[in-house]
Amino acid sequence: LHDAISMPGSKKNVCDYLQQADIYVSSSNSEGLPLSILEAMACGLPVVATAAGGTVDIVKTGVNGIVVPIGDKEALAKALEKMIDDTELREKCGEESLRIAKMWSIEACAKGYEALYLGEVKR
Repeated sequence: LHDAISMPGSKKNVCDYLQQADIYVSSSNSEGLPLSILEAMACGLPVVATAAGGTVDIVKTGVNGIVVPIGDKEALAKALEKMIDDTELREKCGEESLRIAKMWSIEACAKGYEALYLGEVKR
């Protein structure tokens, strides 16, 4: 696997590395709102991830990736294999990841908070 997998450690230029990838995989057991997944989505990557924390709020199976149960190694492997083998799904999910990531941009979040504080958000 040394020729197929790169684990470069902590880097500041994350986007440069993500743009070299075809799929982003997160096998976390615990998450808040995973910024690493949002960064991957902002680079147009489809996501294969476990249903940890806020991951389920930003990754939807068949829309921008595949979500599997936490700790289910077999399901994670099958989901990754499906994403690798299905070019159409991978491309569709990558495009949708980029669209969804824009909804979570700093600008979009700031506008949302502004609307909330100004009382413009309807409940």
